[in-house]
Amino acid sequence: MGCERIVLPDGTVMIVCSRRKYPPCSVCGAPSQYQCDYPTGPGETCDAYLCARHAWTRKRGVHYCPEHEAAYRAAVASVPADMGGVTR
Repeated sequence: MGCERIVLPDGTVMIVCSRRKYPPCSVCGAPSQYQCDYPTGPGETCDAYLCARHAWTRKRGVHYCPEHEAAYRAAVASVPADMGGVTR
């Protein structure tokens, strides 16, 4: 079983031990802890591997890669305010 030391953005240090080794973060190559959950088709998600630094949390257990976080924000910004969109 392999163990790794992971430092989160807030400085918290975790020791993670696993029998399975995840691929590195698709953005920076650091050890990954998440996968992108952005929907890409019926029943499909992006699934890019992400480290804690590059995983944008949408809600508990749902993370987006930087590319899909930008797409999400652009989509939300384009919704009219009277339909629940962002007001400026």
